[in-house]
Amino acid sequence: MHRFRFDFLKIETNFVHGIEAREGGVQLVRSMVNLARNLGVMPIAEGVETQKQWEVLKSLGCPRAQGFYFATPLTATEFMAWIREHFAACA
Repeated sequence: MHRFRFDFLKIETNFVHGIEAREGGVQLVRSMVNLARNLGVMPIAEGVETQKQWEVLKSLGCPRAQGFYFATPLTATEFMAWIREHFAACA
């Protein structure tokens, strides 16, 4: 891993689905988050589909995620509209 430069460690969808129900799921993801932190990179979970998954991930120290829980795939035009709608107060 030291030969390759990377800034993120992505936690694959299969580890996220059923995280709160699968035996050892939380411990495995916690280990991945800790590995990312120890390597000095940002952990990012993919495939987050429920609020419960997101809550568990945040409680484990995973500050970033992607998935249908946040938004469905969008075209560039749809994305710009989504940004304007959700971040209008920040402008």
